[in-house]
Amino acid sequence: MAAGDFIPYGVATMPKYSKLEISDFAHNNAKSVYPNKEQANKERDAYRHILWQAMTANQYGEPTANMLGNMHESQLPFVGTPFQPADQKAMDLYNNRLGVELGLRVKTLPEMMMEAKKIVDSGKAKLDSYDGSY
Repeated sequence: MAAGDFIPYGVATMPKYSKLEISDFAHNNAKSVYPNKEQANKERDAYRHILWQAMTANQYGEPTANMLGNMHESQLPFVGTPFQPADQKAMDLYNNRLGVELGLRVKTLPEMMMEAKKIVDSGKAKLDSYDGSY
């Protein structure tokens, strides 16, 4: 981070990431934390949403994190998920909210990753009940 970089909501202990880098980081980290294929639409997806929103809220603030999370779950072309079933959308929005709360409370990336995993493993996150029917 260069001298003079302004991070309105971030803290010096978390590296500065662009919004796209945060999304990519959360996606790749979720794959390494939950590597099994059967976890992809369950634990991995919940963790990814929580970590993504925690990092975004920490770095850019709650309003921006909420806006990005809501846009991602919207019907908007190119940024949204137009054909997502209602139960998946509700799950993602719930986990996004957990992530925002985490990002406002925890200040370092290692803590966010550890706490996001605790949230998922403790059953506090919502998991997809995908059974192959959609």
